Amino acid sequence: MTLNQLPGIVDGGPGSVRRIADDVRAGRTTATSHAERFLSVAEASADLNCLITVDSDAVLAAADRIDRLEVGTRPELSGVPYVAKDIIDTAGVRTTGGTSALRNHIPISDAPVIEALNAGGAIMAGKANLHELSFGITSNNGVFGPVRNPHDQSKIAGGSSGGSAAAVAAGLVPCALAADTGGSSRLPAALCGVVGYRPTLGRYSAAGLVPISWTRDTVGVIAQTVNDVRAVDSVLAHRPIAHDSNPAGDLRDVRIGRPAHICVQDLDPDVFLTYTATLDALSAAGATVVELDLAAEFETANRIGLPIALYEFPIAVARYLADSGDPIDMESLGAGIGSPDVRAVWSAVWDNPVDRTDYDAVLDELKQIKLSYAAKLTDADVTALCFPTSPVVARPIGHDNTVELNGEHVAPFPLYTTYANLAGVLGTPGISLPAGTSEAGLPIGIEFDGLVGDDARLLSLTDRFAQVLE
Repeated sequence: MTLNQLPGIVDGGPGSVRRIADDVRAGRTTATSHAERFLSVAEASADLNCLITVDSDAVLAAADRIDRLEVGTRPELSGVPYVAKDIIDTAGVRTTGGTSALRNHIPISDAPVIEALNAGGAIMAGKANLHELSFGITSNNGVFGPVRNPHDQSKIAGGSSGGSAAAVAAGLVPCALAADTGGSSRLPAALCGVVGYRPTLGRYSAAGLVPISWTRDTVGVIAQTVNDVRAVDSVLAHRPIAHDSNPAGDLRDVRIGRPAHICVQDLDPDVFLTYTATLDALSAAGATVVELDLAAEFETANRIGLPIALYEFPIAVARYLADSGDPIDMESLGAGIGSPDVRAVWSAVWDNPVDRTDYDAVLDELKQIKLSYAAKLTDADVTALCFPTSPVVARPIGHDNTVELNGEHVAPFPLYTTYANLAGVLGTPGISLPAGTSEAGLPIGIEFDGLVGDDARLLSLTDRFAQVLE
């Protein structure tokens, strides 16, 4: 089944977050109609393998509760169906982490982000497939099977939140919850042709997640448009949407930073062409593009990011298991891992653990690059940093050990995360926008990053950017 054969695409998709909510709140449509549409399209799109669990009765019951509210009293996201990456706790619905040992793990309470969306009237429609335990970027899951890219089912959807991105790209839902440690919301969004957002660390609660790293983990949002991301963000962050004071077509107030070290030989040719075309389009709309020397910050982030995660993971996940109340221990969790690449990570955690002294040393380096990154963007008066989300487009499923880039065979994980990892280590906000396609029709994403706490401005700016790039 190709993208244009998917029911969600043929019928125009699910509609935008705001359109669905406005119609349901006004009584023009029902939440039940949107829930029934999701269930129908999810069944028809089963080949994508983007969902692990769908509880049809619970979905319809949640929709009915919205429909029973009086018009005028319905909350802001009423009737909007969404899926959640299957590391996010959902009361009464299993949270598997994409791994065998948690296959029957049913949390007794919702994660705070689920509570917020449900209280806002959104409908948790399903749990999305992912790279096992979030430790990878292909979503080639050895337990639940690979997530398939809606644009070409032989290709990866990206990861680790591959199911969330594929569900939005295929038109099952208008938005999804992802999670992002080193690119896990932005990378799959880029490879599937949708918008992926990582907020500043701490903007959303990270409680109730099967974790990797308290220094790096955050919930993210994937949607069709930046406007939809802003609608979901306003509920998750408990902040109103900021009104824009400048028209979309005029970017004369904007300064965009271009990392000087990014060059053609490090990118797919189509990615390089899309990147330069994006900068040209933004320049034509009035933006000023300035080069910044951030090679040291990117290099350091890529070097220290994994030691931070490997040190924190066993502590964080053991705490999650202990708090869950289920009789699952670390030994059982490790024994049930079905993906060879994740088994290798697990072995590294135990066979070659990161020493506390080394961990403290990389945290010191992290403090330094946070300061230097902020200083360089501030000194240059840059409103957003711009670079390719992924150096390459989606590669075939099963290429888990090496992928080809301009005649060289390289390891997938460091390749895909070359640029997106920066925000994942620094804790800064970043958002990937669909910006073009390769000659083979595969999506290409361009990322924009900001400063810590600058989420509202970054979302406002990229909403304007997206309209320029249409």
